[in-house]
Amino acid sequence: MVLMKKHLSCRLPFPVEDRQTFDKRSGKRGVAIIVAVMVISLMMVFTADMIVSSQVNLELVSAARDNIVAEYMAKSGYNLALFLLSIDYGIDLFKQTTLKEQPKDSLADIWAMLNGMPIGASTAELFASMQETFSLSAIADSAVMQRLKLFQGEFTLNITDESSKININYCASGGATPACQQIQEMLLALFNCPIEKSYLDSKDIEPIELVKKFQDWIDNNNRADPKSGLSDESDPYFKLNPPYRTKNSQFDSVAELKLIDQWDDDLHTVFEPYLTVYPFKKRGNDRKDRARININTVSRELLACLVPEARSECGETYDIAMVKSRTEKIPLAENLSKTFQNVLCLPAGGKKDSPKNRHNWFSESSPVYRIEVQGTVGFQEKSLRAVIKRGVAREKGKTATAYQLLYWQMS
Repeated sequence: MVLMKKHLSCRLPFPVEDRQTFDKRSGKRGVAIIVAVMVISLMMVFTADMIVSSQVNLELVSAARDNIVAEYMAKSGYNLALFLLSIDYGIDLFKQTTLKEQPKDSLADIWAMLNGMPIGASTAELFASMQETFSLSAIADSAVMQRLKLFQGEFTLNITDESSKININYCASGGATPACQQIQEMLLALFNCPIEKSYLDSKDIEPIELVKKFQDWIDNNNRADPKSGLSDESDPYFKLNPPYRTKNSQFDSVAELKLIDQWDDDLHTVFEPYLTVYPFKKRGNDRKDRARININTVSRELLACLVPEARSECGETYDIAMVKSRTEKIPLAENLSKTFQNVLCLPAGGKKDSPKNRHNWFSESSPVYRIEVQGTVGFQEKSLRAVIKRGVAREKGKTATAYQLLYWQMS
């Protein structure tokens, strides 16, 4: 019986190990599992990081590409604006030379037709549908539509008449010149408008002093005008940190007004839409060289300040004419003298060349335009702002050009 038990014990089917050996092997297997889990976790983190990095790099590349495309979309809008302005200028020259008509610029002209309209692939579909609806395929170039469909984004174009504002640069030759005196009269009319005057009163600013500080800043001498309230034109600026003197030269931009005493951000916000520095004043004292406001594009608010009789005496006639000018694109003035008499109730008076004669403040045409283009591709936007002067005359030793670039900014 004992022998049988020994024999059976030798043939047991499972290996039998001592406790110490078993514990060592179990511990090694536990460490291996932990190491494997850690390695897999690190690989997952590394893979996730690569995926995120790749996605970020892809987004950055796409943004850089869209940014470049948006810039060229804006430049395309600028070129289109130049084309429209050049075509309109050619039409004006044709009327002037062939039909003997004086050129007139208004919101009904070609340059204003595409203002505010987004132009791109979506616009091409709109133009194509308009061709089919109005049977314009015979006169419209289908290749242009195909080109528009290739655009990856769009641009929005706005062309405005810079001569619809008061040009403050016309005091560069001195306060005694007729050109400067005329600008000062315009500024006084604007600053003495009822609402504007009450606003200046709230800030304890006298309109005449402010106008004379404009003059002292830009004129070609260092003497303070007696009506500016200063004994020396640079007095207010010497007290600043850092101190500076008056410029005694033309403004380079409207933003430069903020350097003038009493002209703060609030005043700039209120009055900046009615002021410009373009075109720059020519050197010399030419009595005929005066800044005139285009009556067909001037804002309703500014015109009401410059000619208050229009509201008080012409009333309904003036309101109807202004509504037609803005909504139906009908020029306010087909004939300046008749418009002064029938629409603005502006009486004739004073000397013909007098700076106070408001008939000399206005014209029907404009040489200077502001171009603003917004190029958009995806989430990227580029803004282009430029000011051009059309029809630069031939000077000695130079050739005539269709336009001259006065200002350019891309942001």
